[in-house]
Formats: sequence, C-alpha cells, structure tokens
Amino acid sequence: MFDPARVQVLESLDIELDWRCLDAGCGRGSIATWLAQKAYRGQTTACEVEIRLAGAPSSSLRTPECDIGAADFKPESFELIHARLLLQRPSNRDQVLDHMVSWLALGGWLVVSDGFDLAKGSVAHPEYAQVYTEVYRMLELKTATRSDRGGDAIPSHSSGAGLSAFDLRSTSL
Repeated sequence: MFDPARVQVLESLDIELDWRCLDAGCGRGSIATWLAQKAYRGQTTACEVEIRLAGAPSSSLRTPECDIGAADFKPESFELIHARLLLQRPSNRDQVLDHMVSWLALGGWLVVSDGFDLAKGSVAHPEYAQVYTEVYRMLELKTATRSDRGGDAIPSHSSGAGLSAFDLRSTSL
C-alpha cells in the first residue's frame, strides 16, 4: 500500500549502484529488497527487531536483527537511510533521528516516511478520521508506545540534527 509512493521518492534520488543503504525499521523488507536491487554493487542493511523478509536475502542485502534505537553503526556509514513509520513509535525519537543523521555520509539522504495524525484535527471527511482513529487504536494494542507526533515533529528537529535541506511531500492513501 505504501510502497509505490516511497519508491517514487527514492527513485528521484538517482541511487548509485555502489551506495550503502539502511532501511531502518524495515518491516517485511520490501523497500530494503528494492534498495538492494538498485544498489547491487553496494550494501543494503535491513534493520528490524524481528526480521521476516518478504524476499530472500542476497549478497547485497544484510539482515541483522536490531532495534534501531539501540543500533551502533559507525558515523558516515550510509549514503541513504530510509525509515518508514519508524519515528512514531520510539519514546527516544529525537535520539534515533540524531543517530540516523550521524550515520549519513557527507551528502547522504535521509528519507523519512511517516504519518500525520489527522484524526485529532479537522479533516474534510469525518469517515476518514473515524477509520484513521480505529487503525491507530489497533496499533496501540500491538505496540507498547506510540507518539501522537511522528512525521510532523521532524521539521522542527531537523535543523538542530544537522540536516541541511528539507522536503515535504504528501501522499493520500
């Protein structure tokens, strides 16, 4: 459901064949697998607490089980870091963002695909807000913590984290 919009953003970056990529909080790994195919001379790391990849690992795809909040990658390890729906979960979101920025190589890209909680604000269609609220209620039953501020907290933190450019794109689901 989310992949086409993420792939469109990632394709706009002109990923090079030898890039080192990190898919932080990769879930089933569909984006990590896609990145490994694009940067097949490089290395893609799919980081998730419990790895259950949709596809098979390859020579260009590493799959260590890890909690991104406790991960200890070396500075400037990646040309591209992708994180989808990751920053809504950890209570140490700012620290995780700071770590991801430090792992970026000079000129690297941090692509964060996160959500805005529209259910709490005014939306044109109350039915949408009701569905969105129910989805979040179900997620809260499965996760110990969730922040009401996910993607919408990133712009205010980005300049202090050392990011030099910021682009916001919106995709309706």
